[in-house]
Amino acid sequence: MFSEGQIGTLFLPNLLFFKFLNFPDAYNLVFVFSLFLISSGFYLLLREFKVKALISLLLSLIFTFSGTISLRWVHINLIQSFSLTPLLCYVLIKYFNSKKKSLPLIATLVISQIIFAGHLQIVFISLFALFLFCVVYLILKKKSLSEISINIVFLFFIIISGFILSLSQILPTFLLTQNSSRLLSLDYNIATSFPFTWAHLISYFTPYYFGSPKLGTYPPYSNDWGIFWENTPYLGWPLFLLMFTSLIITIKKNFSKKLVFFGLLLTIFFIFLALGKNSPFYFIFSFFPFNSFRTPSKYLLAANFFLVFTAGIIINNLYLSLKHQLSKIILIILLLFNIVILIKFTFNYQLFLNKDIVLSTPKSSNIIDNNSLYLTLGQGNDWNDVFLNKGWLTENSINNYLFFKNYLYQNSNLLFGKKIFNINTGTFKLRRPEYLKDLVEKNISLEDKKTIIIDRKLQNLLEIIGIRYIISSLPIQDDAYKLLTSLQNNKYKIFIYKDSQIGSELFYVPKKIKKITFLNEFTENYQDDKISLSHSLIEDIPFAAITNNEKYSLSHIETYGNNLKIKGSFKNKTFFVLQQNYYPEWSVYIDGKRTSIYKTNLIHIGFFIPKGTHDIELRYENFYFKLGLVISFMYLLLFIFILFKLKRL
Repeated sequence: MFSEGQIGTLFLPNLLFFKFLNFPDAYNLVFVFSLFLISSGFYLLLREFKVKALISLLLSLIFTFSGTISLRWVHINLIQSFSLTPLLCYVLIKYFNSKKKSLPLIATLVISQIIFAGHLQIVFISLFALFLFCVVYLILKKKSLSEISINIVFLFFIIISGFILSLSQILPTFLLTQNSSRLLSLDYNIATSFPFTWAHLISYFTPYYFGSPKLGTYPPYSNDWGIFWENTPYLGWPLFLLMFTSLIITIKKNFSKKLVFFGLLLTIFFIFLALGKNSPFYFIFSFFPFNSFRTPSKYLLAANFFLVFTAGIIINNLYLSLKHQLSKIILIILLLFNIVILIKFTFNYQLFLNKDIVLSTPKSSNIIDNNSLYLTLGQGNDWNDVFLNKGWLTENSINNYLFFKNYLYQNSNLLFGKKIFNINTGTFKLRRPEYLKDLVEKNISLEDKKTIIIDRKLQNLLEIIGIRYIISSLPIQDDAYKLLTSLQNNKYKIFIYKDSQIGSELFYVPKKIKKITFLNEFTENYQDDKISLSHSLIEDIPFAAITNNEKYSLSHIETYGNNLKIKGSFKNKTFFVLQQNYYPEWSVYIDGKRTSIYKTNLIHIGFFIPKGTHDIELRYENFYFKLGLVISFMYLLLFIFILFKLKRL
């Protein structure tokens, strides 16, 4: 979870708010603070371009409550990553204008915070957009080619420095990519899935032309159609009315025509990128880094950024050209009206619930113990049935969503201290757990879509994984699983089953172990019904198969944090397995000495214990985080020294 990055562990506002405030207050405050950062950064940027203070304030609020931002409130780390983009743009432009030596340091720190916020796609979009903007600005300043080149090189230096200061997050993320099921480069069809469409251009003026998800009238999302909150860059018709009027009235007057031209050009360019496979630039998504992410419609964030910025320049020129005070008042009223309709749209669309209702413990949480793994089946189908067909307008629909909390769906389980087998992330997932998850899902049989059948082979696989409970939308037809309870709300039912044969132990000692080399060998052994807790498959051992020692006694078991301590006596050399997902940063120590780890049953940590009495310790070393922290700190000192020693930048 930390290495994947999207929880924004090292993002400074998260560190402060969640450290000193309770969870609901901190969560709400990060929203407020992120919106404040967007507004203030955009305001400062417009002021740097000599836009009137009042117009800068109103345009910054319009941008903050535009559809590209307000519809993504449910994706808080996306908002947090983007919240510093306008401020970063302001700092860079300010540096090009003033050459103050403190500004590159500020820009570098801001870039590191954008990375720490955790949305990698937004990091790329923001830095790519700002790089293009800075290049355009340097060209418009009519600097010589050599000056432009030096500034561009220095801009690269600032960006790279921001990444170096973020190594405490980047290095763990890099390690995760090496163990992930997701490649850095995606297939073209995946990279262009959920694109903007030409028809959605009307969403700039009216958000509900194609329907509303809140009412359940918006078309179901698909790889070709896209998603409402991704494809609705709503800005309000008064803004466009003022833009067109300003262009018509001031087109012949002396104002920043080149800046307006390039601003609109950048807007169009990023709209084209948002179109993905529908774009004239569709081929670009076959190349790195554009093929590293899906949902091209996220480029609309940059498109709206440049569009509202350009609108600020245009409308400011109209304001300055107006001679009558009444005309200026009308202009301001239209901008205020635009803000009102955007805020009304935002708060009418979003669902707000009392924190005590949202965070209340569901009934299922009281049934499942804290030390056992569970699996959820069918949650997505039930959720989408409500979401796509009914939305969240009625109390009945909202009650269904609250009822679905009983699924303890992945990630939400953390609110209640429960352990689910997999996590919910759009980026990197551990390759081996994902392989097992897919194997489980492929071998679950549905009989007339009314019951779930789990055969003995699948039961053995679930026991190996350590899944003691199953939370399902359908009843399970298997005597090995005892129905603990069933819950119902309206037409939706949730069944909770328990496999009584699985304990909540943190380890197991197999009777026999067999060597495998490739993943497909695990599948073959599964299909032949040759794997179980007593017959385990191990990688990289120097022999084909052995019978294991089972005579041992444990006198002490202690867990602390992520780590585990065990003290025990073993009559002979014993192969011992911890039911902990294998990851390179886990280490096992026997009597204080690090020992070799063997991947057991694809995901678990296995190791040999010598004959005798021993102290065993499992530690999460977190080496890459610590290494990144040291390098970043040393580089920061060097960066400051070089920055203030240089006579000229």
